[in-house]
Amino acid sequence: MDIDSINKYICNIHKKSLKLICFNCNILLCSRCTSKHAGHTLDHIDEIKGNVPHANNDKESCNQSNIKASESVAGDSSSFSNLRSGLEEIWKRIKVMAERHTLLESTENEISSHFQQLHEYLIVEEHKIKKPIVTDKEQLQQELSILIEEIKSLNKIFSNIRQLNHESGRSSITVSSGGGGGDGDDTFSKAEDTEECYKLSNIIQSLQRSATLYEFIQRNSDTLFYTFQDNEISSSDSSINDCVLLDSIIKHNEKFQTLKHTSGSNAIVGRDNNSTLYKIRVNTPNILQIKQKIQNSFTLVPVNKAQLNQKKRTFLLSTERKKGNKLYFTEMTNGRVTESNFKAADYNSADIWAYNSTVLAGDHIYCFGGDSKSNKYLRFCIHTKTVDLNEEMKGIENCSYPAVCYDNQEYIYIVDGNWKSDSTITRYSIETNKFELFAIVEKTTYPHIAFYYNDCIYTVLPSKNRIMKVNVANKTVSDVQLQSDTIPIRSSSCTDGNGTVYVLTPHRFYRFHIDKPVIQELKQTKNMDFNNQLIYHQASPLETFIYSIQGNGHNSVYSIENDSWEQVLPDDTSNRTNCASIIYSISD
Repeated sequence: MDIDSINKYICNIHKKSLKLICFNCNILLCSRCTSKHAGHTLDHIDEIKGNVPHANNDKESCNQSNIKASESVAGDSSSFSNLRSGLEEIWKRIKVMAERHTLLESTENEISSHFQQLHEYLIVEEHKIKKPIVTDKEQLQQELSILIEEIKSLNKIFSNIRQLNHESGRSSITVSSGGGGGDGDDTFSKAEDTEECYKLSNIIQSLQRSATLYEFIQRNSDTLFYTFQDNEISSSDSSINDCVLLDSIIKHNEKFQTLKHTSGSNAIVGRDNNSTLYKIRVNTPNILQIKQKIQNSFTLVPVNKAQLNQKKRTFLLSTERKKGNKLYFTEMTNGRVTESNFKAADYNSADIWAYNSTVLAGDHIYCFGGDSKSNKYLRFCIHTKTVDLNEEMKGIENCSYPAVCYDNQEYIYIVDGNWKSDSTITRYSIETNKFELFAIVEKTTYPHIAFYYNDCIYTVLPSKNRIMKVNVANKTVSDVQLQSDTIPIRSSSCTDGNGTVYVLTPHRFYRFHIDKPVIQELKQTKNMDFNNQLIYHQASPLETFIYSIQGNGHNSVYSIENDSWEQVLPDDTSNRTNCASIIYSISD
């Protein structure tokens, strides 16, 4: 340390070391300066050093030090103890800030996740609507490539003819169409020979700029249509040259007749004017409504930490065969039903809630029809635990055990095929509460369950050993190709919402994906009646269960991760055969 630095810590008046600090004036003092700071809070360097625990002190020592600091602060508004306790306060603040930052980031990521799903949906829809255009463009590109190659081949033949005519002294033949310059005319700007010249987009631009075939060839004479002297046509014997020329014409015909045949085009030229073109029609009012719906679907609400950390509660709602006025629900723990402490909710209906006729949509559970012919439907609010709608299904026939599914947007589809040779598909709007006929599918009967996947309605028909697929966009009907006896008459089934179907029969339990129905065998259970409901429930990212709630000692749960069954709710004495059960979650 230099002299100036040492003098900096020497009192200019008393020439003594500055070993004290006045916290009121925030200056350094020597021992003789203290008389001018009477009543101020002073600390000596030795006291300061003695009040700071060593870095290797244990936690208890640090805590004791903090206690002393707090006691000192309580009676002393400005001292070194204040600085030390201030450090502890800063630590507490940055811990709180770090936690708040983490919570904010979590909410930010949740928002991003929701909008990412929207982005992915829009991308899929964009590809769907563009698919016919992309398909036609690919076909045009293939055909253009063939035709350009054919022009190149013909141009080479004509070039060879011109070469032979020139050698024999005859007038040359010029490729032209509708006018244009002669053989030596080079009035068109030629493209520089680069890789870009051979790209289809640049070839199309050159085609559009050229009024005639001759002009097109001239523009690209140094690139696409560059020709060099054919060594085969260089014999002094004109008869040999003529044979070579004729042979090149034969090779040309063989090549391009084959190409046209394999491309699937019988007459590439001439049909293009009649080919389909497309024009996008935009329903602007609908787009504005969608935008408004999206804006109304997301709201950032200020909450406190307790509200942010509130957990979801999961309930099992079940019904019983006893007709009347009771719905039963019980709370689940960690995704499991542990006790049959069912509580009842009143409602008025002459029918049971059928297992395949009940669906969760938003904040409500809907039931359509019943076990007998009925035209009633009910709506149960999961928050108030009351039936808030009990009305007639206006505009559709009475139905029994209809299979229903929700498109996760606005519509619930009702597939009614029991006691009928054909199935009637009706859709119900959860926004307007209106019913409308959607489609009639012939020769289908007894729908077991229905589910919605990739803009299609899938209906399991055990009596036909088939799964019917209805495309919602164009109402076309097809079947999922299944192995024999995949969906037997006596079976129960469910889906995970992403295309995987689980089927339980008296002798087997298995699953397959609707897009690739390869069966995977699972562990079977005997504690079952059939033609009932299976309930898929993902309790957490690591735990997924399938429930079968039938009452009378036939309540079971299957763990997908463990491939094992176990009995649950053994003291449930209600008869729940063919009755609906739904698992749902709500926030506290």
